[in-house]
Amino acid sequence: MNKKQIQFNYKINPENTFTSGMSNGGFMSYTLGCEKADIFKAIASITGTMSGKDWKNCNPSQKIPALQISGTNDTTVPWDGTMSTAYGWGGAPHIQKVMDFWADLNSTTKTEKIDFPDIESSDKSTASLTKRTDGINGNEVWFYTISGGGHDWPGAYGNMDINASEVVWDFFNDFSLRYNIGDIDFNGSIDVIDLLLISDEVLFNMDYNFLSDCNNDDLVDINDLFAILSMVLGY
Repeated sequence: MNKKQIQFNYKINPENTFTSGMSNGGFMSYTLGCEKADIFKAIASITGTMSGKDWKNCNPSQKIPALQISGTNDTTVPWDGTMSTAYGWGGAPHIQKVMDFWADLNSTTKTEKIDFPDIESSDKSTASLTKRTDGINGNEVWFYTISGGGHDWPGAYGNMDINASEVVWDFFNDFSLRYNIGDIDFNGSIDVIDLLLISDEVLFNMDYNFLSDCNNDDLVDINDLFAILSMVLGY
């Protein structure tokens, strides 16, 4: 997997590609964060952790933000690092040490603690957030603790004080780079360089990303070339 494959197959901006998952999907996200940090710009794990292999070998090519949501009573992926090493899953320490690793990796310098209101007492759990901020390139590490929580997706089942789907979206959105269709070199303006780039894509049938599809028809062709020419000329 490389940037061009993802960019071409899914017509996405490689600057805004993220990975998230629950349980083994959380393990996967850590693996991608360790091995493909040039592709995935931030990671989020819900009830997962790092595998023993990743814990011992993780050395990302770039510093990227990380988010974790863990329940203190999770018996599937225990947050204290006691998960069995069978099949290669266990081996990482307490999830707090995992978070410390990512916070140190990103050179965060500030810590903020937020306790959320217990809006649903019947779920017998509460939620809090430890934010590690002011890291390299503004990177942050967010660690949500669900006290009394299990192997759940907060907001869908288990704890109802936070919504994990919204939390992950907000986290990724905070570290998304803004873009404009037609700004192919992603430098903040649509200019003659973008015109030359799209000309190459059209004339030589090169791989392209969705920023080149100026008329949003899932093709990059002569019509997009004329469209970006109009943008450059200010028509």
